This record gives sequence, C-alpha cells and structure tokens, in this order.
Amino acid sequence: MAQKDLAEKQLIAHADTFNSTVFKGKLVLDASKLVDTKTESQLPDLTDDLHSQMRDLAKSYQDGEAKLAIFGIENQTKIDKMMAAKIMCYNTAAILDQLKSNAKSLYPVLTIVLYFGKEPWRSTKQLRDLFDLSKIPIPKEYLPQLKIFVVEVAFLKEKEIAMMKSDFKYVTEMMVKIRENKDYQPTEIQLKHHKEFLRLMDALDRDRLRNFVEFMADSDKKKGQEMKGYLDEIEDKAMAKGISQGIAQGLARGKAEGKIIGAVGALLTMNLDSLAIKAKIKQSYPDLD
Repeated sequence: MAQKDLAEKQLIAHADTFNSTVFKGKLVLDASKLVDTKTESQLPDLTDDLHSQMRDLAKSYQDGEAKLAIFGIENQTKIDKMMAAKIMCYNTAAILDQLKSNAKSLYPVLTIVLYFGKEPWRSTKQLRDLFDLSKIPIPKEYLPQLKIFVVEVAFLKEKEIAMMKSDFKYVTEMMVKIRENKDYQPTEIQLKHHKEFLRLMDALDRDRLRNFVEFMADSDKKKGQEMKGYLDEIEDKAMAKGISQGIAQGLARGKAEGKIIGAVGALLTMNLDSLAIKAKIKQSYPDLD
C-alpha cells in the first residue's frame, strides 16, 4: 500500500487533476503556484488528547507569500461511506490553522477524492446524509453540509480524459479499460514517470499491466523492453518482500510452538488429561490452529 501511495503522489499532477475535473478543462490553476503543504494535522478527541491524521496529498496555492487556497486529494480503491466526514476533518484542520493565526478572512480548502474502484460510487457524497435523525427531528438545514467531489477514475469519459496532460491520463485510460474488461493498447504513450506508472498499475491490476507491457514490447521494442525491465524489478522486489515476511512469520510461529511444547511439558507434570491440556493451550494461544 505504501508503494502505491508513493506512486500516486509522483503521478498525480495537482494542477492538471483539478483543471481537468473540478474546473472542467479550464486552466484555472497554474502549476508554478502550487507549493507542498503539510499532510499531517492534529485534532483533539473527547478527552482533549491530540491525535494525528494524515491526508494523502495537499498543496497550497500561493501568490508569492500569500496563500490563496489549499487543494487536497484523497485516493480510494474502495467505497468509504464515511468519506464526507473524514474530508470534513481534513478541511477543518486547515481552517483551524487559519483561525489560530487570527485571520480576518478564510482562504478556501477543497479536497477531492480520486476513486479507483471498478464499481460505481453508490454511497452518499453529502455529510448531512450521515446523521441519524430517526430519533430526533433536527431540521437538516441546520446541520453542517459538505458535498464531496468524487472523481470516479474508471468511469471518466473520453472528452474528460482528453483534458489531462500529465501521466495520470494514462492511468485513467487504463483504469477505464480494466473496468470494461479490455486490454489497454494505446496508439501512443509518452510517459514521464515509467516506474511510478508501472508500480501503481501493478498494485491495481497486475495481470492487465503485464498484458500492456507485452503489447508495448511488440509495438515499440525499445520502450517495451525498458518497461519489462522496470516491471521485473518491481515484481522481484515484491517477491523478496513476501519471502522476507513469510520467513519472519514462520520464525514467530516457530517461537510460539516452542513455548507451547514447554507449556505442554509443564502441564503434563500436573497430571491433567489431554482435553484439559488442549483447552489450556487454546486459552493461552487462541490464534494457533
């Protein structure tokens, strides 16, 4: 998951993403005015203890030193019913920062969701809908409202994708093909971040990615072989990581079994029957089969 998040951060061009979705193709945001801003914030809980919350991507839009807005992006591979509430927390943290600085007016905070699922987002996008009013008739008009902007990547239309200029365009095209159960065979592809593209698509659909790389090898041998090399490197690292985790888990299980053998020996000296020994072992090590 961490590798996928890193790849997304490198592939998603903030200005391009917002211009092609929120602003419907208009070049409203200038990429040169976007500055990295903090993705970690702290909010108090009911006991006034502070808890950190991390958002995926956030940029400050600035004119010189003056902040004009904050644009955030949250990446989802699954539908999250509570997404509107979570985004309210992220946005609230950015607004609290402004209040702490004694601001006389607030700059806007806008967070969108890039949803990579293969099924339509059928959950609510409105914060108000999450409140249970069945036992108390509070008028909805007095409850906080926040409608989240969800970009359903695999369901974007050709004209929407055509507005994109960054590598994320190719991610979107491939996600549409995956959703349609078709192989991705573009007539032309000009990737700037090959490894990041392959890493992200490997996390989302490895089989389709392998088919795409094979197609690229047939249509453009040099580029295709380069991509094959990158993909092999990604898969080798994933395999090595899996083997390492498996060894660690095996060692941990081995240690647990060693403890059990010792425990059984101790219990035998207590003249317990086999069922009683088994019950005590199960009580102490419930996860062991």
